[in-house]
Amino acid sequence: MKTVLEIRIAGIKAAIEHVREQIAESEDRVSKAFLEGLLAGYENHLNALMR
Repeated sequence: MKTVLEIRIAGIKAAIEHVREQIAESEDRVSKAFLEGLLAGYENHLNALMR
């Protein structure tokens, strides 16, 4: 059985992958900038959980 932390980490990793796909597909500069900021937030959150 997975722990709550493992489930949270898996969810954030899935979100990061999804946002990366959205960035690759985005043609709008504003949307891309927003998604890059969102990605940075997810990555920071994941790094904090992994400590």
